[in-house]
Amino acid sequence: MENNLPLILLGVIVLIGLVLVWYIVTRFLVNIGAKEVGIKERRYFGRRMPQGRVVATDGEVGLQADILKPGLHFVMYPVERVVQKVPLIEIGADELGIIEAIDGEPMPMGSIFAPDRAQNAHNNFQDPIAFIKQGGVKGIQLRTLPPGKWAIHPYLFRVSIAPSTVIPPGNVGVVTAADGAPLDPGRLHGHAIQNHKNFQDAEAFIYNGGQKGPQVEILTPGTYRIHTGSLSADDGTGQAGLFHIRLFEATVISENQIGLVAALGGAPPDPPDYVATPVSGHDNFQDSNAFIPAGGQRGPQKDILLPGTYYINPLLFKIIPESAKEVKPGEVAVIVSNVGKDPSE
Repeated sequence: MENNLPLILLGVIVLIGLVLVWYIVTRFLVNIGAKEVGIKERRYFGRRMPQGRVVATDGEVGLQADILKPGLHFVMYPVERVVQKVPLIEIGADELGIIEAIDGEPMPMGSIFAPDRAQNAHNNFQDPIAFIKQGGVKGIQLRTLPPGKWAIHPYLFRVSIAPSTVIPPGNVGVVTAADGAPLDPGRLHGHAIQNHKNFQDAEAFIYNGGQKGPQVEILTPGTYRIHTGSLSADDGTGQAGLFHIRLFEATVISENQIGLVAALGGAPPDPPDYVATPVSGHDNFQDSNAFIPAGGQRGPQKDILLPGTYYINPLLFKIIPESAKEVKPGEVAVIVSNVGKDPSE
């Protein structure tokens, strides 16, 4: 037994050594799985974070803005440590991610949603250092996350997953913007702008002069990734977002009917005319963008709708179905015009 004592002591020493090596290795080397990110904290030997900041940069003490992506990483323990491993954010094929920044520059005066000053530098919010350094703004972001898996810092960005906007067949989507430039005096709807891709590019909408309030453009049946938390019926309910979508049924003119049209917006009619002067190019009032710039006027329109289905903005045009008049054999129809020159002239 006494002869085995040195071997036992040696075994204990080796075991203790292995435990120490394992402890040191697991503190200095950290493995981040393929579907997660690691959050570091600097505990000592650094500057204090500025007041109001949430994540630390440039050697500051606190939760670090830099994240550890999948792989093996060296950590300067005990100065730094990994405090949490979190899964990647996954956005499904029929979803989008709404981002709220918890840290960054203050929101510009009068704005509701944050401009993306860092733009592509932050790589869809996966580079928190670039977001902070390039002037990223605190608050709900205009840029959204498309479908995919994303390495997002959970203490810097809060992600809410929203469903895509679906306009069913036989419906139109009427859009209201919660942010943007003020409406022009006398206008009921925001004017059409370029390159917002059916309101799917919120940044382009704001930067190109999109206006706050109801929009003249509508959404036809299809699926869209729009910065809004939900799609609602015309009761006005829904989750807050840059855009709010209301569903209306498309205009259907049945057989043996015509559709009388009254414009609720546009230029004032020429006095003393009762009916607006017709304009061309509006595609049976389905292209509001063409009607307004062409000088379309408010009030009853001379053009009518024949039987068919039309995708018309119901907040800009009021459609009144009327029965078509039948003139039977042996009869004549007397027509009285409410427009034109006075007979006395």
